[in-house]
Amino acid sequence: MSDINGRVVARQELKAVAGYQQVGISTAQFQDGLYMIRVQGKDWMSTQKLSVMH
Repeated sequence: MSDINGRVVARQELKAVAGYQQVGISTAQFQDGLYMIRVQGKDWMSTQKLSVMH
């Protein structure tokens, strides 16, 4: 997870098996703003925006 300036603010590595996966992310320690979440597998990658507003 990186902030809008590209600075990595959190990183988590998981071992997953094929199928649906769900991971919770606590945003309590992050300031309000836009963040980018990148999820990648062996042969793919997806990036999504996350807006944090407390």
